[in-house]
Amino acid sequence: MDSTDFDLREDALKACIDASRYPLSIVLVGLGDGPWEFFRLLDDQVHRRHFDNVTFLPLAETFATAKFPSYAFACAAMAQVPSQFEAAKRLGFVRKGFAEVVQDVVALNPGLKGEDLAPVGPAELDPVDESRVVGDLAWNGKGIGALPESIGDLIIEGDFRLEDNQLTELPEGFKRLSVENNVVIYGNPVAEFLRPGSPRAMQGFGNLTVVAGADCAGRRARRLEARQA
Repeated sequence: MDSTDFDLREDALKACIDASRYPLSIVLVGLGDGPWEFFRLLDDQVHRRHFDNVTFLPLAETFATAKFPSYAFACAAMAQVPSQFEAAKRLGFVRKGFAEVVQDVVALNPGLKGEDLAPVGPAELDPVDESRVVGDLAWNGKGIGALPESIGDLIIEGDFRLEDNQLTELPEGFKRLSVENNVVIYGNPVAEFLRPGSPRAMQGFGNLTVVAGADCAGRRARRLEARQA
């Protein structure tokens, strides 16, 4: 790209800004003598981006004083990746895997063990997407008193059963949770605030279907019978 071309510069700047909405790290490599003013601008001007997602490396300068040029280039190209990854996680662009979410749950609930929260057959973890559970996730009756913000990183292709725990509130991250069927939450103190007719019922849960009434067990059984038929 000719760094003096105005239209190309505007397109490149917009592309870097748009890309900062995703967990992407952009490495620009300058070949030859430049000029590099615009590319340095892309590297340094971050005020319109969600995080600093661009690294510019003028190859001649990188190699000039390097005893091992290839090693120097690799180190310089990857230098910002750790901080970029942390920024992307902080902004919610990177989902935690199921195992990490379980660790967060255990940390908030002394006495709970990670194996208590593992999917039970026929439910299983997706071998490709570590945040996805294929089937129902049954965390009912586990004595869970609090859920972490990272709960919103999970994708559950079935019901998320949280009934008969000790939840008094739901974290903000609950709004990001993706559940194919129902979130079953009766038998928790928080369920009283989620029943139909309550001022807080069904507020702020996006597309989630939250089942707060105890009669959901019968409805669920009938639904399963209908599937089997």
